[in-house]
Amino acid sequence: MGTRLFAALSPPPTAIEHLLGAVVAVQTAHDGLRWIPAERLHLTVAFFGDVDELQIADLRTRLSRAATHHDAMELRFRGAGAFSRAASAQVLWCGVDGPLDKLGSLASSAAAAGRRVGLAVDDRPYRPHLTLARAGGRARVDVRSIVAALADYVGPSWPAEHLHLIASHLGPQPRYEVVDQWPLRPAYQE
Repeated sequence: MGTRLFAALSPPPTAIEHLLGAVVAVQTAHDGLRWIPAERLHLTVAFFGDVDELQIADLRTRLSRAATHHDAMELRFRGAGAFSRAASAQVLWCGVDGPLDKLGSLASSAAAAGRRVGLAVDDRPYRPHLTLARAGGRARVDVRSIVAALADYVGPSWPAEHLHLIASHLGPQPRYEVVDQWPLRPAYQE
């Protein structure tokens, strides 16, 4: 078994704190949700799953190269939604606003990097979101009231300037560890 890895953008603490300030009012609405702690909130761009130690060096090289082809961008959190649907959700998420075409292109490049090293990367269209909470196990929760309460949420903009490779350590107290990071190209300034 390898190391469970994903590529992500890490929002700054100020953006997370602002979002959690809005979320705190709805956190008690459902006891069937497991809320993601602030230190584990991230914006996944590609999930790689278990990566063999021999593939990690090649993946790092390819992600480093991919980062050099994409501009840094200003993003913000906006609104909320659920997978698969709010009336019967397994995941509650916050949406992302900004240059979504650039974000999607970065996600495509990161996924392609994984495929080139032989990983079975999900090929569904990229849907940028920040996971806020999950239903326990196979349970589903009606989160329509939470989605409605957060519908008008708009967070402060934040710079996404680095692509991170993150290891996910599962267990009773899951934790994430940044394995490596690469700067995105500085955004063009006039």
